Amino acid sequence: MTNLRVLHIHLGLNHGGAETFFVKLAGGLARRGVVQRAIVMPDRIWTDDLKLAGCEVVERPLYKGLRGLPAQWALPRDIAAFKPDALLAWMDRAARRVPKGDFVKVGRLGGYYRVKNYRNCDHLVANTPDIARFITESGWPAERTHVISNFPAMKRGAPIARDTLNTPDGKPLLVAMGRFEQIKGFDVLIRAVAQVPDVHLWILGEGREREALEALVRDLGIEDRVRLPGWIERPSAYFEAADIFVVPSRHEPLGNVLLEAWAMQKPVIAADSEGPSWLIQDGENGLLVPKGDAEAMAGAIRRYLTDPELCRRTVEAACRKLESEFSEEAICSSFIRLLSGNNP
Repeated sequence: MTNLRVLHIHLGLNHGGAETFFVKLAGGLARRGVVQRAIVMPDRIWTDDLKLAGCEVVERPLYKGLRGLPAQWALPRDIAAFKPDALLAWMDRAARRVPKGDFVKVGRLGGYYRVKNYRNCDHLVANTPDIARFITESGWPAERTHVISNFPAMKRGAPIARDTLNTPDGKPLLVAMGRFEQIKGFDVLIRAVAQVPDVHLWILGEGREREALEALVRDLGIEDRVRLPGWIERPSAYFEAADIFVVPSRHEPLGNVLLEAWAMQKPVIAADSEGPSWLIQDGENGLLVPKGDAEAMAGAIRRYLTDPELCRRTVEAACRKLESEFSEEAICSSFIRLLSGNNP
């Protein structure tokens, strides 16, 4: 346990991997005695979850431009009132607002953001080695660059009934999750499913590509096998229903959903984008396919469906890796050491 006081600044989206992990980390730190306050944008849907995780929440309209100035001017008072030992800025929008002060200032990067926006920070945390490489190649000192990844939070339980989404029992079910954006590669996954008869697909998420994805499903004639139920706030039961989990992203710095799928003991297929290529050793703890290659993805689906031993073996290896490298205890302990002014 610790008496550490940490102030978070998070100005992110309603949905996304950084937002999901923010809530998970706040809960993990709270369970280890860290006193926390978070400055966030108003009306975020995860605010209540953050409070339940044990983090006090202050909503400030830190918008871009003139309308965000009053909240920006109030920020030093917010910080002084809390008296933090450390400040953790999530992504560059928050890092640009980090003020001077007698506390440890840490910026966390879950992507390839402009490092110059973090110039007021003492240390930068990357959640993958490739992002850490990017940080140092951008001119940031290596001795103040640290790799601390993410941990999953899902727990195994009862699956949701497949007929909830009009999906038959006894047929292979793939599940994927993420924002409906072109970089997420869900179009590639849909095209792969069209090549494998009898396979059904759920894609949990929402975004501006919904209409395009729905049109693709219609054009391929697989409306009876693909479901897009929207964003699911508590997706573990949907993961539990899956036979295979798929991460088809063209660009994925880490892949939180991949870690969650491992926690749910599901065999994983992923496109070989940045994060999945670091996490997965092809054929050992998952299957990797080339980005944008629907035929290769269809082949990986068939490979799992025809080789139950491969499914079992990759799931067991993934669970070992998850426990040794991505546990809540390991990740939270590293953050606590860094936020306390020590090397993680």
